[in-house]
Amino acid sequence: ERTAALYRTLAESGAKKGQTAEAAACLDKVMKLCPNTRQAEVAQAQLTKIQGRNPATPAGVKKP
Repeated sequence: ERTAALYRTLAESGAKKGQTAEAAACLDKVMKLCPNTRQAEVAQAQLTKIQGRNPATPAGVKKP
Protein backbone atom coordinates (compact mmCIF):
# COMPACT_ATOMS: atom_id res chain seq x y z
CA GLU A 1 0.00 0.00 0.00
CA ARG A 2 2.73 2.45 0.96
CA THR A 3 4.76 1.68 -2.15
CA ALA A 4 1.68 2.20 -4.31
CA ALA A 5 1.01 5.52 -2.58
CA LEU A 6 4.59 6.58 -3.30
CA TYR A 7 4.21 5.72 -6.98
CA ARG A 8 0.93 7.67 -7.12
CA THR A 9 2.68 10.69 -5.63
CA LEU A 10 5.48 10.37 -8.19
CA ALA A 11 2.88 10.14 -10.96
CA GLU A 12 1.11 13.28 -9.77
CA SER A 13 4.41 15.15 -9.63
CA GLY A 14 5.36 13.98 -13.12
CA ALA A 15 1.98 14.92 -14.54
CA LYS A 16 2.28 18.44 -13.12
CA LYS A 17 5.69 18.78 -14.79
CA GLY A 18 4.31 17.55 -18.11
CA GLN A 19 6.16 14.24 -17.93
CA THR A 20 3.17 12.17 -18.93
CA ALA A 21 5.14 9.07 -19.98
CA GLU A 22 6.80 8.84 -16.57
CA ALA A 23 3.52 9.49 -14.79
CA ALA A 24 1.79 6.79 -16.83
CA ALA A 25 4.57 4.32 -16.00
CA CYS A 26 4.18 5.02 -12.27
CA LEU A 27 0.41 4.59 -12.43
CA ASP A 28 0.81 1.34 -14.34
CA LYS A 29 3.14 0.13 -11.60
CA VAL A 30 0.49 0.95 -8.97
CA MET A 31 -2.08 -1.11 -10.84
CA LYS A 32 0.34 -4.05 -11.00
CA LEU A 33 1.37 -3.78 -7.33
CA CYS A 34 -2.16 -3.61 -5.94
CA PRO A 35 -4.62 -5.14 -8.41
CA ASN A 36 -8.33 -5.01 -7.55
CA THR A 37 -7.87 -2.39 -4.83
CA ARG A 38 -8.92 1.21 -4.32
CA GLN A 39 -5.33 2.25 -5.11
CA ALA A 40 -5.58 0.58 -8.52
CA GLU A 41 -8.95 2.21 -9.23
CA VAL A 42 -7.59 5.66 -8.43
CA ALA A 43 -4.48 4.99 -10.53
CA GLN A 44 -6.64 3.91 -13.47
CA ALA A 45 -8.72 7.08 -13.19
CA GLN A 46 -5.59 9.24 -13.07
CA LEU A 47 -4.11 7.39 -16.05
CA THR A 48 -7.28 7.95 -18.07
CA LYS A 49 -7.17 11.63 -17.15
CA ILE A 50 -3.52 11.95 -18.20
CA GLN A 51 -4.07 10.14 -21.47
CA GLY A 52 -7.14 12.24 -22.25
CA ARG A 53 -5.28 15.46 -21.56
CA ASN A 54 -2.51 14.72 -24.05
CA PRO A 55 -3.83 12.59 -26.89
CA ALA A 56 -1.17 11.21 -29.17
CA THR A 57 -0.78 13.06 -32.46
CA PRO A 58 1.25 11.42 -35.24
CA ALA A 59 4.40 13.29 -36.20
CA GLY A 60 3.94 15.74 -39.05
CA VAL A 61 0.21 16.17 -38.45
CA LYS A 62 -0.82 19.72 -37.58
CA LYS A 63 -3.57 20.30 -35.07
CA PRO A 64 -6.46 22.38 -36.39
